[in-house]
Amino acid sequence: MKKTLISLVAVLGILPFVLFSCTDKKAGDDHKAVAEKFATALFNKNFDEAKKYATAEAVQTIDMMASMEAMGEVATETEDTTLNAEGTQDVAPAPAPEQAQPEAEKPYVYEFIRDQVAEDGKTATVWFKGPEGDEQQLDLVKNEQEEWKVNFKK
Repeated sequence: MKKTLISLVAVLGILPFVLFSCTDKKAGDDHKAVAEKFATALFNKNFDEAKKYATAEAVQTIDMMASMEAMGEVATETEDTTLNAEGTQDVAPAPAPEQAQPEAEKPYVYEFIRDQVAEDGKTATVWFKGPEGDEQQLDLVKNEQEEWKVNFKK
């Protein structure tokens, strides 16, 4: 009985240290969390947030995506104007009320499918559902600071 009590006290004394050491992770240490934050930011067009979770090479691609998105917004804003015979701009008539407001895009909600971490612990792949419900994947690598970053393969 005394041995059982001593064992129980020892286990209860060690348990908090084990629990806290397992949950005390640095930000960016969990590859699944990084994938979720990256995908959510990217598909919701929050490019600056997505860049926080990307390698330098991936940041270049995100910058290109952001500039293409900005060009698309400018094109949408200017496509309602035309030049008349005198060379001045005519503003197109306002769209019909039912066409006036396109349906707002729903924000992307991340849904994890599965993951795989390489034996060396330096690379990982995370599969998730994309905005259209299709299966997509992200490849992640650990940088010099041991943080997971999304890496676009060439």
